[in-house]
Amino acid sequence: MERYPCRWWLLPGNQDYARNGGLWDRVRARRTANLIILTEPDPQEMEDGVWLLPAPLTHRQNLDDPTADFDTMATPEARLRIGLARGSIRDFGSRGEANNQIPPDRAERSGLGYLALGDWHGVLEIGSKTWYAGTPETDRFRRDVPWHVLLVDFGGGEGPQLTPIRTGRYQWLIREWRVNDTTSFDAEVERLMGEVDPASTLL
Repeated sequence: MERYPCRWWLLPGNQDYARNGGLWDRVRARRTANLIILTEPDPQEMEDGVWLLPAPLTHRQNLDDPTADFDTMATPEARLRIGLARGSIRDFGSRGEANNQIPPDRAERSGLGYLALGDWHGVLEIGSKTWYAGTPETDRFRRDVPWHVLLVDFGGGEGPQLTPIRTGRYQWLIREWRVNDTTSFDAEVERLMGEVDPASTLL
């Protein structure tokens, strides 16, 4: 991260929630000038009038809305308020009460120009101002449009313009073969190798 000429804003999520002695203490010990760790729900002025409102998780699972504080976060002379959170807009098939539940109209409720969310592992539009970017690399979760990041441009003046950018290298494949001898196995392998780039394939 230090090698890239940008600022990194890192938000604790459910797997790496903010706690004493946890991951973020170790990251902070190695922190560079272009790395900002958002372990507190304190708004950050990224540049004049542009405020980032973080909702870091302090537990793996919270029953409360982690973005509720956005309503009252002070952002003096803000021309743009950007929310950053990890949580579920929908109940993604889990049983019982969903955790870290965020209302789908949070951007409108809290006067946000954009709400960037993590949790869903593929690109997913909730509304014109609310998106999941998904994961930058594909994983075992089967989601529409994985392995992307979102470029969000506020320059047009009519709301954010989003461009998905593919970043993933690896594809995950599942194959089931019935083989009776080395000849049939070698034939299956040869067929597969003709279809994929072996260096970027997980089988």
